[in-house]
Amino acid sequence: MALGILSMVSLLDFWNLKDKQMDKFRITIASLPDRESLVAEILYDGVQWAEISQETDELIIQFYSHPRQKCWEFLYDEALEALELARKKLVGLGEP
Repeated sequence: MALGILSMVSLLDFWNLKDKQMDKFRITIASLPDRESLVAEILYDGVQWAEISQETDELIIQFYSHPRQKCWEFLYDEALEALELARKKLVGLGEP
């Protein structure tokens, strides 16, 4: 987990959940020692799934391997919701 956490946002705060899987996503906006800009860490059930950063003019996403399974598996719409919320939070906090 990253040092310098600025905020933690649960998807529960923004959507009426249709599936219990959604409430396991967490987004952390953090300042990491090896990055110049903030990052959005996306965790599922306490394990980091992805990270969005903006070191240049473009957003970059990194996906992480699942530590105990062959791959991550989510409903398509839920994964997109998590990614979109992380993007919105990161871009919103990065504005002057």
